[in-house]
Amino acid sequence: MGVMVDCSRRWETETRYYATFAHLDLFGDWVLHKQWGGKGSRLGGTRVVAVGLSSIVQAMVVIDRQRARAGYSLVERAVKSLNVRHI
Repeated sequence: MGVMVDCSRRWETETRYYATFAHLDLFGDWVLHKQWGGKGSRLGGTRVVAVGLSSIVQAMVVIDRQRARAGYSLVERAVKSLNVRHI
């Protein structure tokens, strides 16, 4: 069964960036990572924020809202159709 999966997004301000990407880990589970930092600097971080497709979808809704409220603009989005056996 084909499912549309929002694999990555990137938001930016003039000086900062924030990105998320979903992928399968070594155990076959869907994982959502987030990255953030300053443009032109090495400061920033990364963190796993959700595991499982339903958790990822919920987390992306919250993250979208937070980024918009903080003044970030969505500059990149990648959506793929994948064959997913379990959600």
